[in-house]
Amino acid sequence: MTARDLVSSSHLSTGGTDHSSRPDIDAQRLLPWPSIDVVIPTFNCAANLERCLRAVRDQRYGGQIEVIVVDGGSTDGTIDVASRFRAAVFVNPGQYGTGRSGARHFGERQGKGELVWCLDSDNHLVGSEVAQALVRPFLDEPGVAFAVPLTAEDPTAAPFANWFAVDEVEQLTRIGESSRKNAGAWIVPDMMYGLSNACLIRRDVLEFAGGYDSDVRLLRRLRVAHLSKAAIVPAARFYHNQTRGVLDFCRKWTQRIVFYARLSDTELAAHFVELPTSPETRGERVLVIVRRMARSFLRPPVQFARSGDPAWLAGLAYVPALLLILLRHPFAARRVIKRLL
Repeated sequence: MTARDLVSSSHLSTGGTDHSSRPDIDAQRLLPWPSIDVVIPTFNCAANLERCLRAVRDQRYGGQIEVIVVDGGSTDGTIDVASRFRAAVFVNPGQYGTGRSGARHFGERQGKGELVWCLDSDNHLVGSEVAQALVRPFLDEPGVAFAVPLTAEDPTAAPFANWFAVDEVEQLTRIGESSRKNAGAWIVPDMMYGLSNACLIRRDVLEFAGGYDSDVRLLRRLRVAHLSKAAIVPAARFYHNQTRGVLDFCRKWTQRIVFYARLSDTELAAHFVELPTSPETRGERVLVIVRRMARSFLRPPVQFARSGDPAWLAGLAYVPALLLILLRHPFAARRVIKRLL
């Protein structure tokens, strides 16, 4: 399909929900195999996108998979790549909202699939059975609202990227191992993490919650509406090339610090779900943050060292990278740290 320039604007939903129309997903079972809309926001990512779309195309799945690419005005051939893979391409820079979240919100509304797959261009599915593995919990377990895959170490990625892949796996594994298992998936009654890279969510749930504005805000609304039952699927793996190196990491996390600084206290607490919120537990909050940082900092090098992988050396750049991020936006960083403590 050729690229289409949209002339009408679209705006992010405010996220308001009418709880009287809450979908009864316990009763509404999906039938094999539900249709999937893959929504991918893009901007100058031709190389990554080609690898991403090739993996989507190679999925062995019994139902229909449609790809929707929402581009922010790329100039590097991204649109040509998307068109070559027969994606529905929407070129609408700046009209649907800001950045990746606005693009995803616009894209989700262009499809009609029963499930919406939130992929980024730097998400590369591992193997041809990922779609089938992610859909299976919706068929086997009543009330599942979304399914989450696990990150895998990418042999072609920079060591610093694999460093964070290990941490992402650790976060989800820790949640999953304390949950019930059914048909190869960990069933989490109230999921407190996820809804970002490569997750699969029911369209009726997404529409009820007001659509995708950010993973933080969407997850909070789902939890309030008691629609946060999720499945973590270890058999579904993907590579997340979230950073090409230390400087790229600093750039992205500088943007996130500014984003966190703008969140309300409630939204920030929803994102950092492990943090106690009582004013009497300041010391406990400090300990939780220290434990989390220590776990993120120490676990990857230990695992890499045990396997003989030299990627553990990437950790030597972690502390200088954090300092650089703090120096680039000191007031935003100070606001976030102060509110967390």
